[in-house]
Amino acid sequence: MSAPAGFNTQVSTLSGIARLRPIFSLGPGCTFEPSYALVLPWRSGSDGTAKVLTSVAGLDFGFSPWHWLKWRVGPGVESNWIFTQASAVELNNGTGTTAFYLPGGTSSSWELLVETGIELSFFQSISLGMEIWVAQALGASRRRFNGAIYLGVRL
Repeated sequence: MSAPAGFNTQVSTLSGIARLRPIFSLGPGCTFEPSYALVLPWRSGSDGTAKVLTSVAGLDFGFSPWHWLKWRVGPGVESNWIFTQASAVELNNGTGTTAFYLPGGTSSSWELLVETGIELSFFQSISLGMEIWVAQALGASRRRFNGAIYLGVRL
């Protein structure tokens, strides 16, 4: 992959998430697990004038063929809140540089997701899992993947 110089660090990032996920039993080996996650810390734009706060809400169903293994799948929504400061940024215009003016304010975006993941339980209250969120799953040219590996602690 290639990206303009200012975006080299934005092609792939490593962040933490804090998530709450209650578990409701629907029957033997089947659960409903709504969740809310917040990406920590929030991201900064490559020019330093924008902050992006990302959260993910999911409505997953879990299936456990064995007590130590769970497969989770369901829809989700990703929200991005973008906070900007009014400023001028010098950017390359092809033959030199020009000042481009950025407005200050707040904006938001919402995107539907498809979520899936696997979780392995080692003890009654500790598990290790891996999840993938797919945005724009039906658009081959715009499809985007996010993933997480996590240590879960049941409270």
